[in-house]
Amino acid sequence: MQITNDLERPQISEALALDDLGMSAAEFADAAVRQSVRRTGLVLLGEGIVILFFAGLLLNASKIAPIRAAADSLPPVEAALRVGFGCIVVLFSAGIPEELVYRWGLQTRLERSWGRMAAIVVTAILFTAWHLPTRYFLAEGAEGTAGDLGSVLIGTGLPVLLVALVLGWAWDRWRNLPALVLLHWGVDTLPSVASLLRLPIGEH
Repeated sequence: MQITNDLERPQISEALALDDLGMSAAEFADAAVRQSVRRTGLVLLGEGIVILFFAGLLLNASKIAPIRAAADSLPPVEAALRVGFGCIVVLFSAGIPEELVYRWGLQTRLERSWGRMAAIVVTAILFTAWHLPTRYFLAEGAEGTAGDLGSVLIGTGLPVLLVALVLGWAWDRWRNLPALVLLHWGVDTLPSVASLLRLPIGEH
């Protein structure tokens, strides 16, 4: 009899604890499942952030070698400051504002008047046009030749247009602004770092 009472005590204690919380066993189990799902979602979100950022970096992977060589030629502290600032500044100068203006702002509003596909294409064209003037005057190497519109359209315009179409499609499909900002940030990070390290424009 004593053994039976000892076995029943944990169950009684658990029941009393649930009563104190104002929860039934079923509600407690449901809350536990929700908490587990929430934690899993946070882990997946963290992994997604890393994947999106590095996916953007891979688009400019050819710039890693010249960036490393330029960083090695500088004093360690200066190199670290330039690389760090190059990584951060582009998030606030391009990743966040451009996605807010073009995808969240412009594309969303064009959808109401012209439809989804037209909104994606028109926004991508305007986004590309925004990036062309500086390259027309400064481009060198893979980005085109300054003063040569044809080479700039091929070297800068076409890659930017393709990225803009992907970003536009992703916004239309998932409406996830932070994800687009992260991808955009990854795409622009290496060119930004190259600029801060004063690499020749053709290597940006």
